[in-house]
Amino acid sequence: MKRFIAIAIAAVCLASSTFALDIAVGARGMFGGNVGDDYSGFDGFVGGAGAYINLDLLLGFGFQGEMNIVTNKIEFSAADKSLTTTDYYIVDFPFMVWYNLNLFVIEIGGGVGLNLSVFESDELKDNVNVGLAAGVNLKFFISDHFGIVLGAHGVFDFLPTITVTSSENSTTYTANAPNFTRKSIYGTAGLEFRF
Repeated sequence: MKRFIAIAIAAVCLASSTFALDIAVGARGMFGGNVGDDYSGFDGFVGGAGAYINLDLLLGFGFQGEMNIVTNKIEFSAADKSLTTTDYYIVDFPFMVWYNLNLFVIEIGGGVGLNLSVFESDELKDNVNVGLAAGVNLKFFISDHFGIVLGAHGVFDFLPTITVTSSENSTTYTANAPNFTRKSIYGTAGLEFRF
């Protein structure tokens, strides 16, 4: 029994050292725009801020989870109604498979995964969407724990449906046109702390 316990403890220690968990957290600002001939129904620039946690599990491979809040503008018309909103806030929750390549004081990383977005404004109510998220980061470490992060990220929604509620008569219009699918690309800059 003692031998079995000793082997089990040794196995746990070996697994812990093999799968050492490196954790980094960061915050950043974002600025970019929408791609496509008609901006996919979305106009103007994309701006906002976000935070992330990066988990390096094994040989540079791991995961990155994020929460980003961005603003946008959409021009929408349906059933002889034309509505334009400028107070359009989107909360994105990307979860990506990530790879980090550490080059001494510089680290290059990139990943791809799914994005869940929630958005609402005076006209847009309780909309949820799922899409593809991708990103790359270039990190310059000032010390063992602090670094400057520059990056580029993109969000491409899968679902085109947007529900708009008119404040005049509380009538809800739903558009299923593909040109209301969001496609945003933005640059990022921020700071990171490594544990």
